[in-house]
Amino acid sequence: MTEEELFIVDGFTWSFSRLESFYQCPYAWYKTYIDCVPRISGFYAQYGSLCHKLLEEYIKGDISIFEISSEYVRRFDTEITAKAPYNKYTDIRESYFQKGQNYFDNIDLDLDNKKILGIEEKVNFDLYNKPFVGFIDLRYIDKDGAMVISDHKSASIGFKKKGGVATKDKDKMLKYTYQLYLYSIPFVESGTKIDYLEWNFFNDRRVYRIHWDKSGYEEAKTWACDTIDLIESESEWAANPDWYKCAWICDHRDICPYKESAK
Repeated sequence: MTEEELFIVDGFTWSFSRLESFYQCPYAWYKTYIDCVPRISGFYAQYGSLCHKLLEEYIKGDISIFEISSEYVRRFDTEITAKAPYNKYTDIRESYFQKGQNYFDNIDLDLDNKKILGIEEKVNFDLYNKPFVGFIDLRYIDKDGAMVISDHKSASIGFKKKGGVATKDKDKMLKYTYQLYLYSIPFVESGTKIDYLEWNFFNDRRVYRIHWDKSGYEEAKTWACDTIDLIESESEWAANPDWYKCAWICDHRDICPYKESAK
């Protein structure tokens, strides 16, 4: 990094997404966080955002279980304006619409057996003298008295027949795990015990949880620290062209000069 870039980075409040996105494409990271180029949202991001907002409103009691599906249908086209990726075998927009409607038609978060402690809960903490911020989708105590940090995910994760994460998705699941371990930092440091980390993969109607453990917690903190070191030592900001991501997911897909090289 140049001195000017380091000056900008020194003023950061870090987050999981600010760390993880560096691995996706250093060039896109630079355009976002150093050049501060406005980002354009894609179909998947807009879909996930709508579903997150509906879940937040439902858990808060702003909309009822009888309204959430109709709200989803009503808001789908107005809030998801980006074009869905092309697939010659299936209509992705329609497929996602149906998945979302099926989930909200049959939503079962068992709220009566949860003591809700936080919804879209902002947490601030320091890690190795670096300021961090996170937003926890849901934090609650379950019917057995266990403290749970839960995250809603529109992404899909493959699972083996016996319940373990499929080999092809282990790296993706590991990053999701780091995210929630980082969110647990302010609670752990204040002496509050976290028992479980949980993910609501709503597109697949699957809830997955793991026990919070010290080794995973320390691994996540080390990953965050190592990633910051990697970013601060970067000087090339090389693009990471990938046809699908460049065409449909990247927040800078309309201006990126490296997009053509991904074809």
